[in-house]
Amino acid sequence: MCTQKTGLSAKGLQRELGLGSYRTAWLMLQKLREAMVRVGRERLAGTVEVDETYVGGQESRVGGRELVGKSLVAIAVELEGKKVGRIRLRHAPDASGQSLVGFIQDSVAKGAEVHTDDWNGYNRVGEAGYRHRVTPVLADPQRALKHFPHVHLVASLLKRWLGATHQGRVTGKHLQRYLDEYAFRFNRRRSDAGCLAGAGSAGGLDGLRLGRGQRRVMAIEGVLFQDALGAGEEGNGFDDHPDLERDGAEGDRHQ
Repeated sequence: MCTQKTGLSAKGLQRELGLGSYRTAWLMLQKLREAMVRVGRERLAGTVEVDETYVGGQESRVGGRELVGKSLVAIAVELEGKKVGRIRLRHAPDASGQSLVGFIQDSVAKGAEVHTDDWNGYNRVGEAGYRHRVTPVLADPQRALKHFPHVHLVASLLKRWLGATHQGRVTGKHLQRYLDEYAFRFNRRRSDAGCLAGAGSAGGLDGLRLGRGQRRVMAIEGVLFQDALGAGEEGNGFDDHPDLERDGAEGDRHQ
């Protein structure tokens, strides 16, 4: 899950561990994804690009920031000079100010410079305690790509990962856990040992890092398959589960 650039699907984990049940593999990965979010983690700082993207099927006759059969993902990218630093991702219910500014407040430290486009959902960013830099994109995709290249790079990589590793089958109900996994691994991409650094170490910083991850997994007590799947799902076809893949379509074959 951490040593492969594309992560790991439940079907792949089932085969790797020789598990008899796909449900067991799926639940194991859901627990790990939930444990990847550390309560009280440090917020992004400095200069931060913020924008949104859509994941899901393409829709005809749907424009602007309308949501029809799609999921809206808010993206915040901390800049390290001209390079991409840490990221935060959130499955947003809509593109309103409440959703977008709330995401920024949860993800970015007060006083940081937040760079957004001119969408009215960002109008109150300055009032929320940030230095707000606005660049109008005039609904032009090329202008958006030019002025927000880091966010668009992360969005492109995220969509490629969802499409390759998970065959594009992640549903809105479960999307946030997959976003948490992607952000967790992305933010540790420069670690030589991957996101489970210290697995062979008995002490030191690496051992401490692994120990924290283990404690977060163990803290998720008594999670049953039906709880992780969500209320009201009982009786639905199991083929509809978010990360079920066709045999032979393992994510580690994709970049």
